Amino acid sequence: MAAKDQDPCTQTFQYQPIGPDHIRVLFLEPAITRFAAIRCALVSVPFAELRSVTALSYTWGTDAKTCSIFLNDVEVSVTGNLESALRQIRGRFKTRKVWADAVCIDQDNDTERSEQVKLMRQIYSTAEQVFAWLGLASKDSGAAIEFIKKLNRKSDEGSGISDDGFRKWLLGTVADGDTWSAVTNLMSRPYWTRVWIIQELSLAKTHVSIHCGPDEITLNAIRAFKQSVSNGSREINQVSDNMNIDFVFGQLYAKFLHTGYFASSARAEKNLADRGAATLWDLVNAYRGHETTDPRDHIYGLQGLIADRNSPDLIAFPPDYSVSVEALYTTFVAHNLGRVDLGSLLESCNEVKRRAGLPSWVPDFSTKPRSFPTSGWAVSPDNIFKASGHQAGEYHISDNGDTLSVKGAVVDMIRSARLVAGMVQLDPTDSVSLSLYDDEQGGAEEDRLELGPDGEGRQVPLFVTNDLFLLDESNHAMQEPYIGGSTLLSAYLCATAAIASSTHWAARTGEVSADICIDSETQENAQWTKNERRCWFSVGKRLCTCENGWICMAQPDTRPGDLICVISGVDVPFVIRRADQVDCFTLVGDAYVHGLMQGEILTRSEGYNFKHICLV
Repeated sequence: MAAKDQDPCTQTFQYQPIGPDHIRVLFLEPAITRFAAIRCALVSVPFAELRSVTALSYTWGTDAKTCSIFLNDVEVSVTGNLESALRQIRGRFKTRKVWADAVCIDQDNDTERSEQVKLMRQIYSTAEQVFAWLGLASKDSGAAIEFIKKLNRKSDEGSGISDDGFRKWLLGTVADGDTWSAVTNLMSRPYWTRVWIIQELSLAKTHVSIHCGPDEITLNAIRAFKQSVSNGSREINQVSDNMNIDFVFGQLYAKFLHTGYFASSARAEKNLADRGAATLWDLVNAYRGHETTDPRDHIYGLQGLIADRNSPDLIAFPPDYSVSVEALYTTFVAHNLGRVDLGSLLESCNEVKRRAGLPSWVPDFSTKPRSFPTSGWAVSPDNIFKASGHQAGEYHISDNGDTLSVKGAVVDMIRSARLVAGMVQLDPTDSVSLSLYDDEQGGAEEDRLELGPDGEGRQVPLFVTNDLFLLDESNHAMQEPYIGGSTLLSAYLCATAAIASSTHWAARTGEVSADICIDSETQENAQWTKNERRCWFSVGKRLCTCENGWICMAQPDTRPGDLICVISGVDVPFVIRRADQVDCFTLVGDAYVHGLMQGEILTRSEGYNFKHICLV
């Protein structure tokens, strides 16, 4: 503890070593006035005393420590979000015992961090209360919380969505767009995107209170609200033309309502058990895109959800903050490579922005991969891609862990790669226009590929290799044979619509149900026209032509000079790029190559040679 005769502003707080089976706890002193300085005693206590402790669940926010609190009479800088949380949790007359990771763990001591993080599961499952802090109030956060409570009361008064009175009241709220926007704003706060809260809320076995400024609501109330919204969204979408409200419902479900910790009370234990049975690989990939201050916590921050504490995943990856992010991610992939599908692994490496220093075959788990991998384009059982046929995968990792060697065949070199910049619905003809942008040529004029309601190409210009053609049956050039069979016109239309061949055209047009959508969980009632369904997966990708005539749809990072490769044991082709190292390549991303999606490479007369390809 600091000496009383020293100026606390000139001292540096010194953490004392913590004993085994102990944690540090803040003894938060009471204050009559809200704006009084925050004073705490930081004390090491036996783990058993957790039953009288409030565990704080919050987001660190920015790294800037712009506020101060007093720890053992020493002034310590903390983030504004932690300071406001402690100010809200502080009692007026009684000392409260609080656990907050940013100050109860010495964040500058990697060894201590590694040991204390192992206790997070016990901390949140044993604490007397979990205090979830969303942040300071906004102009509409109080109204959002009050509306959630009101909706639950209305539901309890009847029998939920099956009650006529409740249903009429719920439908009546549609007219008030501000109310639902307020709820969306509340549930879009950064708190809900944190990796750590997945286990903090899921593991809590006692009271969980959620706070936004002075307003409070329980986790169970949010769960009940989730159930009402899930049931009522269908009713509202059936009667409402208010697209803003439809969007609000979609955002609510997509952003937070489908996540496990908002399951109804009856299902909460089952969801936790399901996650407990999942592997660490499953969990890490399921929650990619959530936020952490330390990228290593995308692996360490989910370990508490694994029920088997003797799991090989936990033994192999004990929290260790002395290990670099790049080394951790690479080792994690190597550990799981024999247990996961090679194609799924490689497809998950197509992030918009990747961490420097990672091998191209290692996913950056700190960021979410791009939507719609090529393997997900198949829409029916007879349209499942098998680019390498039934060949088994052959691969191994180099001794130093930097290189993944796979067996594959290089098919062609990309000659042009034009970005599909957008999709425009052309009502009322049910035709769709795809904007193609030649950014490789310094911003050349945009061209369009237009698909009419009959699936035929319209007379809209599109650059094919170095010549300008019309995608129209009347254009004789587009009736030329395609290297993969049929015609150039058919190849372009099929590649754009991402179907295996012209025989599967119906599977992506009229013969699928009218309410098909990308994600049945998040967009259950989305009504897509058949051309929207054809073209949606192409937006943001590149329509490419190759030197030998192959046509493909590839990821946006693709550029001329890249190579098309089919890898043994992998269902879709990939684009690779020559690396600086001799005979090595970097992985660019997955691709749809028309005429090479069903194992045709094994029977073609060219006799493509499968050999070892080193990915770095």
